[in-house]
Amino acid sequence: MVYIKREVDELITKWFDENEKNALMIFGARQVGKTESIRNFIRNKFEIDNDDLLPEINIVINQEARDIILNNRVMGEYSLIESLFIQVKPQIDLENSKVLFIDEIQALSNLKREKSNPVIIKAIKSILKDNKYKIIFSGSMLGTKLFNLDNANNELSKDIQFVHMFPLTFMEFIEFLDGNKKAILEAKSSFSLNKVLEVDMHTHLLKRLAEFSYVGGMPAAVLTYSEGFDANKSHESILNLIDGYKEDISKYYREEYDEEGVKDFVFDYLLDGFNHQDKQKYMKRLNEQERRKFYNFIAYSDVGLVVPHIDEINKKIEIQKSPKTYFNDVGLLRCLENRKAINLNHMKEALISTIETGKKNTNLDNNGKYFEQLIAQELKARNFEYAYFYSKLNSNELEFIIDATNTKTALEIKSGDFHDFKSIKNYVLSGNSGLLSSIYPYLGEYETNLNFIPLYDLCFLNEADLCNHKFEKLNNLCSIVIGSGRLPNNIGFFNNEEKVN
Repeated sequence: MVYIKREVDELITKWFDENEKNALMIFGARQVGKTESIRNFIRNKFEIDNDDLLPEINIVINQEARDIILNNRVMGEYSLIESLFIQVKPQIDLENSKVLFIDEIQALSNLKREKSNPVIIKAIKSILKDNKYKIIFSGSMLGTKLFNLDNANNELSKDIQFVHMFPLTFMEFIEFLDGNKKAILEAKSSFSLNKVLEVDMHTHLLKRLAEFSYVGGMPAAVLTYSEGFDANKSHESILNLIDGYKEDISKYYREEYDEEGVKDFVFDYLLDGFNHQDKQKYMKRLNEQERRKFYNFIAYSDVGLVVPHIDEINKKIEIQKSPKTYFNDVGLLRCLENRKAINLNHMKEALISTIETGKKNTNLDNNGKYFEQLIAQELKARNFEYAYFYSKLNSNELEFIIDATNTKTALEIKSGDFHDFKSIKNYVLSGNSGLLSSIYPYLGEYETNLNFIPLYDLCFLNEADLCNHKFEKLNNLCSIVIGSGRLPNNIGFFNNEEKVN
């Protein structure tokens, strides 16, 4: 069986080997790989080659297990966790088990969120009374904030390490398809040394970026793509995933808000979420209270990402009337737009053509929103703090603002020419810094506080790297070309002898 290596793998191993906390909680959206990552750890750690012998219980599938936990059905001198496995999975040798896995923990309660919280916390505390075993819990975020996670985290943080898991990041995608981290390491090294990446590696990373912006990071879609490199086939698994999301949305929204018929509304809204006018036609159907519930639902369901809208740099960030919204994975967006989206092969050809000729390919015209979606999920997966900024006063719009060590750095994502970036230029005039990122390998300071980096660097670097890096000044030729909006024949690989045609 093919397994996609994930960043959470090292985290699970470190928790088991070094962490004093007896329990680990991995939560996230449906089908992002939570269960498979946990199973992979247990298989390898304890050399189990038969999944029937995995010390695992799924609360959704096994209603008896749910009943045993909720009613504290303890057998004789055994603990609750021992009683659970003895009654439900007697084939598991508890004498040899060092870790036990309980999946879909949120299913312990079907009550509304505020009522679910004490029920599930009480059940977890009962399970954790037995400290002979390390316990891994897994739960879905979709449709309900995991038993009111904030309160649960406060009450259980002494005993449980909480981990939020997302679809594959671009780094995980590259490492899986390439079989190594060479491209990632070279890109990081080029950034730290302020050197433009070698042309073949830059082209390779752009090809992978094109693939990722179409396939996305859902493990099933990535596995399907790796088998025949047919991006459209990978969308078949995403369609099944979307059906599951819609079913859960309908169920949990009904349970929490006593309302029906929102499953298509959520996806339609997210699909048109890049267009302000389209968003407003949906919001006209909801009053202010309903809007807040709707945005909160998207924010903690994990089916979408909500980036708050602020109209002043130092204003407190909160979900306002019209935040910016994205899907939790670019593959969902691409799949739903499949009939009108640019074919993957055309997009890859467009990227390569632009790199080789220095002339913008019209097939790239609509890629801006896909790269923006891609960066949104990358920042979320790596715990960046971001805000969507829009100033009505001078019509400046910036996709993201990241805030590291009190440095507010704006990000502007470009898929083509550099002829228009007045928003970020106006922003840096206020004394803040900005990063303009595109498919081109420009790397360096264009003017004071305004720097250029390739898109893939936003996927490889952390907030401190991006905000505190000392960029070298771009050479004069590069600055002239960027300032005029023209592109050189040999994109980004400048020296003093090059001429611009």
